[in-house]
Amino acid sequence: MELPVKFTLKAGKVNRSIKVTIPKEICEYLKIKPGDALEMWAEGKQIIVERKPQ
Repeated sequence: MELPVKFTLKAGKVNRSIKVTIPKEICEYLKIKPGDALEMWAEGKQIIVERKPQ
């Protein structure tokens, strides 16, 4: 699979927070594994998520 590919996701509720699941294809492409540290912030109307360097 080549990126960029758009995915439509539904936000779920977890206690007082909102949860979004990262699709498997994106995790594989970016080599994100369970337990990896991610940084998240908002820029304008976009949510940016980056894998934190180890």
